[in-house]
Amino acid sequence: MIWWMKKLMNLKDIARWIPEKVPTLIMGGTDDCINPISLFLNDSRFQKSNIRIAVIKDAGHFPWFENKELIKELIEQFIEEHSLLN
Repeated sequence: MIWWMKKLMNLKDIARWIPEKVPTLIMGGTDDCINPISLFLNDSRFQKSNIRIAVIKDAGHFPWFENKELIKELIEQFIEEHSLLN
């Protein structure tokens, strides 16, 4: 294991602010070892109607490199759903 992976595993990374009303899109790759999407999926504080969690299969920490079109589609859908352009 690389030194930075060991360091990350020992950190107590805790979300300190969870959006209560702000429309929020959280995107994460299934293979992200820096910010695992499971941090959000397994935390009940992120299971709210204003928060959408998108899991990008076979993507790491930079899912827009692995699946640029899907990321673009997710962002466009999110904007449309929340009328953020109007």
